[in-house]
Amino acid sequence: MSEQTKKRFLQLLVLVLAAGALSFAVAAVSKPAAREIVLVTRDMAFYLPDDPTPNPTLVVAPGETIRLELINRDHGMLHDWGVAAWRTATELIPGDGSSDSVVFTAPSEPGEHEYVCSTHAILMRGVLAVR
Repeated sequence: MSEQTKKRFLQLLVLVLAAGALSFAVAAVSKPAAREIVLVTRDMAFYLPDDPTPNPTLVVAPGETIRLELINRDHGMLHDWGVAAWRTATELIPGDGSSDSVVFTAPSEPGEHEYVCSTHAILMRGVLAVR
């Protein structure tokens, strides 16, 4: 291999590596931010702010990244939020207005999954629908 061929090969290699790094950087920057869902606990149920429906169905898109914030306003009670099938949950939080959040990515397949409060699953349960 001649010196000129080696030089061109190295130039091409540097160009390919630079293009790969640039495309990785663009992909990282263009990743959409997580959509935020806020749930409030009160009267032994989950509520969306300004919605009187207890334990509402939460709808997310396949593959969507979600940041779910749980605010506990159920005085004297510990609550959390989780989807066992996805192994995702908040911490148990006291009912003094404390909050915790969890970030997760919805499955790519549509379906319905149950969310619950681990300590009050009989009353505090709802559906997280991937559509």
